[in-house]
Amino acid sequence: MFNLSCMNMLDYIPVLLIFLSWVLLDNITIYTIGLCINILLNLGLKEIIQEHRPNKRLGYGMPSGHAQTALYSTIFVFLTIKKKEWLYFYLVVSLMVMIQRVVYNYHTIMQVIVGAIVGSFFGYFFYETNGLLI
Repeated sequence: MFNLSCMNMLDYIPVLLIFLSWVLLDNITIYTIGLCINILLNLGLKEIIQEHRPNKRLGYGMPSGHAQTALYSTIFVFLTIKKKEWLYFYLVVSLMVMIQRVVYNYHTIMQVIVGAIVGSFFGYFFYETNGLLI
């Protein structure tokens, strides 16, 4: 059985990019650049904030990288293709990711909320600042 708790952020990026390549078509390069910057932003914020995970595992937990990446993708994809059906789909997937992070005790609720907010703002910001390219 597929175990989501064993996956880290880098494990699902190739699958996400393959799926998005046919959804975003011409914008996959811009999305991928934003995704990489988003991951670096997350790692930088974790080093600045240095809040531990609730289960005391290695690494810091604030903000949640999974929540940040999920909401970055949700916002960027919606703004790019502007179809509400995709927004609803991505919101459901994002919500499932965020719930999973809390249920498996990888993050506190606040770490997930902050990750979602940062990802949403970055998805919007990156889309808007690269609007001339899209």
